[in-house]
Amino acid sequence: MKFTNKDAKIRLYDGTTPTPFYFEMCLDNGDVSAPIGIKKHEEILVLDRGLVDSCAHYIISNDASVMEPLNVTFSAMINDSQKFLDFLDLIEGNTVNGNTTVTTKGTTVRQTVGLGFFDTTKKCFNVEYKMGVTAGSINTITYKLNECYFDLGEQTFAEAEDAVTLSLTGMCYGTIVRAADFTSGTDILA
Repeated sequence: MKFTNKDAKIRLYDGTTPTPFYFEMCLDNGDVSAPIGIKKHEEILVLDRGLVDSCAHYIISNDASVMEPLNVTFSAMINDSQKFLDFLDLIEGNTVNGNTTVTTKGTTVRQTVGLGFFDTTKKCFNVEYKMGVTAGSINTITYKLNECYFDLGEQTFAEAEDAVTLSLTGMCYGTIVRAADFTSGTDILA
């Protein structure tokens, strides 16, 4: 099986229900870096005064290691100035194409609760990455990284003659699942 980035796309979904809005970008560099799942609890060895005997056992650590956000990075090229402005409005939490976006923070559950931010002005998006497969019985693989926050101070862009390259770094606070295709939604630019 060969994976190719020529057909890869990435979408940022908002939390509008029942049908979320999405912003789609093509991945020209194929440089998505994201976890394929959530961390498990750490196992802590408990010994009897430092000795392994019949009382030795493992216990699980606290929930901090399971709940901490995970890094997500990727870059994409946008070759239309209006689409670039729309992306800036989206990531800044402004109205896009007459549509008010809704955060996805607190919409999935990692342990037993979905947590919201203390700072309610922060907006999260569900990021979905769909890669193309050129051989085998699988046509596509899609990863869904839920509740991703992109701090404006960590996002960069580089201007060229034919496009703007965005380099995005975010933190995934929600669940991570694998699927066959994108979530149904409405293109926010349509």
